[in-house]
Amino acid sequence: MIKLERILHPTDFSPASRNAQKYAASFARTFAAKLYLLCVSQPLHLAFLDPLMVQDLDTTQEAAMRENLDRLRADLSQQGIQVEAVMRRGSTSLEIVSFAKEAEIDLIIMGTHGWSGLEHILLGSTAEVVVRKAPCPVLTVRPAVHDFVEV
Repeated sequence: MIKLERILHPTDFSPASRNAQKYAASFARTFAAKLYLLCVSQPLHLAFLDPLMVQDLDTTQEAAMRENLDRLRADLSQQGIQVEAVMRRGSTSLEIVSFAKEAEIDLIIMGTHGWSGLEHILLGSTAEVVVRKAPCPVLTVRPAVHDFVEV
C-alpha cells in the first residue's frame, strides 16, 4: 500500500512546472496528502551591474515569485487541497533537497525542461541533481509527454 502524507512540488512557474503541478495536485487529492509548494529565488550575481541595482532586481524578482506562489496556493486550496507555500533563497537543487529532508517529504513531483546537448551542459539540470540527492522518490514530468492525469 502506498502512503503519501507530504508531497513537494518545486516550481519556477515555467510550462514544465505547470505540467508537473497537475500531477502534484492529483496525487495530493488522491492520497489526501499535504502539498508543499517550493519556490527558490537564486541571487543574481551580475558583477558588471551596480550592487544596488542587483539588489533592486532581486527584490523585484522575489516579489513577483511570492505573488505567483500565493496565487497558486490559493487556487489549489480552493480545490480542497491542503497546501503550504514556501520560498527559499539559494541554489535551487540544494534548497529542494534540503527542504525535502527538513519536512520529511514522501514524494517530490517536479518538472524538467527536457534540455539536452549543449543546453544541458551550460545550464545543468536541477531535476537530475534532485533525483540523485533527494531523500525520497522523485517523479519528474517532462514537457509534452503522454499525460495520465486529467485536469
